[in-house]
Amino acid sequence: MTTDRGFTVWVTSSSAAAAHDVAVQVAEALARRGVTVELLCGERPGFEWIPDARGFATVAGLLAAYGVSSVVAEATASRAARDTARRSLGAMIEVVALADAPPATTWQAPPQAEVEIDASSGAASVSRVLRTLEVLGHLQPHESGAYSEDEEREVIKRLKAFGYM
Repeated sequence: MTTDRGFTVWVTSSSAAAAHDVAVQVAEALARRGVTVELLCGERPGFEWIPDARGFATVAGLLAAYGVSSVVAEATASRAARDTARRSLGAMIEVVALADAPPATTWQAPPQAEVEIDASSGAASVSRVLRTLEVLGHLQPHESGAYSEDEEREVIKRLKAFGYM
């Protein structure tokens, strides 16, 4: 079901800290599932040179071409920048990490994301992200993280709205 090409999980939030924390958790969970994954964020040593969402999309696209998936933590990106990244990457899901922190002035919420989670809910949120990747065929199914029937319907509804199904 998976391909030799990598995919991108783009984590955005009104809080840079929330986006970063969720991205780290998702990258760690993917690595535990055997996915070759790279965490892309400005706070990570060696990635300070990436100036904006376009730069992160370029790096994620290069990694994907070689079978490496990436998790991008980019809270300040505009909606237009993320839409441009989605068009260039193809295999990308957007995760909105809802946080209690006041929004960054430049952050724009997406009108519709594949996954919307509470940044403080930890493992439950990460399992929703992984399940969405499974439904889309980017990740082999894993029995222990299955959705309830209501959650499964919600995922399918969101994916249909995006035209994936």
